[in-house]
Amino acid sequence: MMKDLKRSATKCLALSAALGLVAAPVAGAASRTVGPKKGAAFVGVSTQLSGKLGLPLDIRASLDGRTMSRFDIEWTSTCQGPGGQGSYGGLSVTLNKAISKGVFTDTSTFSKNFSNSDKGAFTTKLYGKFTSPLRAAGTFRVTVSITDPTGAIVDTCDSGIVTWTATN
Repeated sequence: MMKDLKRSATKCLALSAALGLVAAPVAGAASRTVGPKKGAAFVGVSTQLSGKLGLPLDIRASLDGRTMSRFDIEWTSTCQGPGGQGSYGGLSVTLNKAISKGVFTDTSTFSKNFSNSDKGAFTTKLYGKFTSPLRAAGTFRVTVSITDPTGAIVDTCDSGIVTWTATN
């Protein structure tokens, strides 16, 4: 009788598994930190377009894989100046950010003097995550406040939240 019960239970379990009714453990399902391939270079594109092509970006991982040693992204932003809607763009470079549990972040500010004596105050926000040793994805945003020589704001620009992906 006990042998028949075991056989029935085994058949029932096998049938349930075949029908997808039993959750089987997934290999590597335990919480695992993903980081970049050590010393790897990644290239990719963002959701911002130049014509029909995504704007480019690249990432460099440090030789030990613990630091995102360089992140370069081309971007464009929409401006709201009094002369009508314009745009402003550029290249943002982020250096030497720690990778913790596969994630790197940066918020930075800098200013730039323009040839017409206006000044731009830039704020960039970066979030990235290595989804595998050979792939990363994330978001980027830049805002710009442009002031004239008297300090009056003459324009504001915002890229909006830009998503990106990169592979090795």
